[in-house]
Amino acid sequence: MGKETSKEFFESVLGLGPEWEVSEVTLNETSNQVTLDLSLRSGAKVVCPECGESCAIYDRNVSREWRHLDTMQLKTVLRARVPRADGPVHGPQTIRFPWADPMARFTLAFEAHAIDVLENARSTTQACKLLKIGWTTANRIMERGVARGLEHRKLEDLRRVGMDESERSEDSLPQAALRVSAARQKSFLKGHRYITVLNDLDWGWVLKVVEGRTEEDALALWGKIPETNRTTIKAVATDMWQAFENAA
Repeated sequence: MGKETSKEFFESVLGLGPEWEVSEVTLNETSNQVTLDLSLRSGAKVVCPECGESCAIYDRNVSREWRHLDTMQLKTVLRARVPRADGPVHGPQTIRFPWADPMARFTLAFEAHAIDVLENARSTTQACKLLKIGWTTANRIMERGVARGLEHRKLEDLRRVGMDESERSEDSLPQAALRVSAARQKSFLKGHRYITVLNDLDWGWVLKVVEGRTEEDALALWGKIPETNRTTIKAVATDMWQAFENAA
């Protein structure tokens, strides 16, 4: 595969959009790593990330790297000097780029894969071994994943919801939120610490999570749903736990 062909291939699979291109592909056989240098295309539109106004480039940040999904067992890294927009209102601001969250060191594709592994592994430790990352990194990926999920979650037009408990070990609340779904609640490891989860049964996503499973906890969970959204709910599915029945 020639250099130009490899650039086109990686641009296609990365889904960079019309503004960005792969300017260089470097293979380091010693470290089994392929590095993809990214750059803005000539004449690409630059906008202020705060207001979306078109503007000129103020300068370019120092080179940054993001870990991507492996390519044929080769560690794959994206590298770029992301420009700052010269916004007339908000001043110099780093522009948005499509492959990662602004403060992340991993691409969105890698983080999505990592969340799948974390959801399906028996423990965070096992997931970290498979992903070759540390606990702190895993926690940050989960926190960003939960934040993205909350941004896309809809509370309008709720019809059928489910309230259930899930046994947890030492997971943080973001970790716990990743470990539950509308279809099945999963218990991990031993212990008797619980979270209570409210799910949208029509869309299959988690709406809210609180620690504990008492009636007070369940009422607090319902309180997280605005009253205007609660009024559209037609059915609630729970087990026979009296605290949940009373709260519903």
